[in-house]
Amino acid sequence: DYDGFLLNTLKGVGLNVEREVILCAGTINTPQLLMLSGVGPAEHLREHGIQVIADVPGVGENLHDHPTAPVVVTAPSGVGGSYLADPTSEEALAQWRSDRSGPAAFFSQNGVGFISRTKDAPVPDYELLFDYNPAVAANSPVGAPTDGAEVEQRNGYKIWVVLLHPKSRGTLRLASADPHAKPLIDPAYMRDPDDRAQLVEAMRHAQKLTQTPSLARYTETVYPAVGADDSVFHEAILSSMYTTYHLAGTARMGDLSDPLTVVDPQLRVRGVTGLRVADASVIPSLISGHTIAPAVMIGERAAQLIRNAA
Repeated sequence: DYDGFLLNTLKGVGLNVEREVILCAGTINTPQLLMLSGVGPAEHLREHGIQVIADVPGVGENLHDHPTAPVVVTAPSGVGGSYLADPTSEEALAQWRSDRSGPAAFFSQNGVGFISRTKDAPVPDYELLFDYNPAVAANSPVGAPTDGAEVEQRNGYKIWVVLLHPKSRGTLRLASADPHAKPLIDPAYMRDPDDRAQLVEAMRHAQKLTQTPSLARYTETVYPAVGADDSVFHEAILSSMYTTYHLAGTARMGDLSDPLTVVDPQLRVRGVTGLRVADASVIPSLISGHTIAPAVMIGERAAQLIRNAA
């Protein structure tokens, strides 16, 4: 059995394990727990005085996400704001439970599109999420300060542009051996220059949508400006880029011939016995969409593997 893991984690809280430990702490906390328990890059563990149970260099590597940046639109004067549902409204919730209609059926970013860069692409390259934009100062689509001046407030909308296949990879490391200390996370967004170029291309595509007959009447100013130089887009990305909370890969699955593989196709952690990982940290490369379905699938597959091993 994986005595080191049990000694360092489970026995400390009075738990005993007879067969297996299934670790499902997520892309951030799974590698943190593995390293705190002695499974990870040996040199890094020794730096924090942690006994090395298994030298697994891939733990905490391969961190990636779907980075997103918005194209922000200010609407002409007189255009009303978006309807925002009240999630605490019992009446709206009752209507939604009854027939899936009413105010509770509407939410931010419920307009979605997937775009391929070429006609023969096997998968989409980026995603567009349509969102409302709260009222901001006229001619200031990013809500810049107005030095207290009285200015007209305008409504608008955003198109969040999501890069689905980033090349950049970040890392997660321990700050200390204290399990209460937050880990050190470097997402490395846009570190690969191809990511920035593709995100700019996707944002320009989103801008074209703002000029279509359906949206043009709700569009007065666009940020970044249509036709702006790449440098303007780069500045916008640096100032407004965000996470889609699709973090994955820090305990990646793969062939054990790869030294950076953390778990095998049966979700078993290399170098130890009696330990599996079943969460998004095992995803070696993100899919062309959101991660909830793969996370559920990983859990279902883990359950099947455990039953088969019984």
